[in-house]
Amino acid sequence: MAGCLVFACCVAVAQSGLKVNSLTADEHGVVTVLWFSGKRQVFNLEDAESAVSKLKISDDKSAVGWTPLSDNCCQSYPIALSVLVVSDGTPRRLTPGQMVYDWCFVGDSRRVAISSGPTHGSFPRHLQLFSMVTGRRLREWFGSEEKPEDDDPPRWSSCLKQ
Repeated sequence: MAGCLVFACCVAVAQSGLKVNSLTADEHGVVTVLWFSGKRQVFNLEDAESAVSKLKISDDKSAVGWTPLSDNCCQSYPIALSVLVVSDGTPRRLTPGQMVYDWCFVGDSRRVAISSGPTHGSFPRHLQLFSMVTGRRLREWFGSEEKPEDDDPPRWSSCLKQ
């Protein structure tokens, strides 16, 4: 009986434990994820998207992500309006509501932090923490408009550069 339990446990881990071997994007914005299992996934741009940027692999190699750049009505250049993340082969688009300045995997790679805001102007930082499992926003933080130097952003946002 103990042998059956060990076998079932190992099969479950193997099925849900895809690890990233490489993440690349070509000049046309086509992103390719190669998993150590040999599985290869290719992601094409959607309508109104012209390129990709900020390709990242999580520290534990269980997830990847990037920002698709979208042609926008009010800009002369494409901007990031979402983060596309892939974990265990399943893609999920995280949309913070404004332009994405920066993003990163948090902790166990099951969460993603995003810094977002308007394309121009002086506005306080807006940070959001998303679940990669559900795509839902878990936390939200707004910086101070009056005294941004006194801001104390949450610990989960420490991986964000902006």
